[in-house]
Amino acid sequence: MFPHICISGNPEARGVSYGRQARHLIELAIEAYRRSFFERGYSWQEVMRVGRKFSESIAEFDSTMLEELRGIAEGAQRDL
Repeated sequence: MFPHICISGNPEARGVSYGRQARHLIELAIEAYRRSFFERGYSWQEVMRVGRKFSESIAEFDSTMLEELRGIAEGAQRDL
């Protein structure tokens, strides 16, 4: 069963709130992705390096989306 998570505010505030409330779920997802990439021969450092390259494209598409993603990372105490 999925938890009911309530968020409000500007994009950053929504992200921080979600990140705090869903931190455990985010940790589980990160670990699943980490294992999956490792099984395919990629280090987590490489995955993160490549992933960061998408920040500019996300910001160009919708800057508020990147603000919310940064907030989620902050709330979950993770790097984006």
